[in-house]
Amino acid sequence: MRKIVGNSDFLMDGILIPPNDSFEENLTAESLLTELNTRNCFDFDYFPNEEDNLVINEDNKNRRGFISFVFRKGKWQIGDHSSFSFKLEEFNFGKVSFE
Repeated sequence: MRKIVGNSDFLMDGILIPPNDSFEENLTAESLLTELNTRNCFDFDYFPNEEDNLVINEDNKNRRGFISFVFRKGKWQIGDHSSFSFKLEEFNFGKVSFE
């Protein structure tokens, strides 16, 4: 979990890696988005604030990818905050498991 704490201090250009749409056929950003907006999916006390950024990293040694969501206008949306634009601070993390 990340939040914006200011504008980025980066003065250089770089290549941004965009979020994935899915990790596998049954695990998509859309299906996760439905779960996030339907029920409380967190195993800790958490009430999202505007612009909070949830990043789910793929745990695969052959690939490095992530799916990202931003909390806007009272619901989660597929999106990401660029570290080239914003200074981001992690405030909680853990492992995700699916049943």
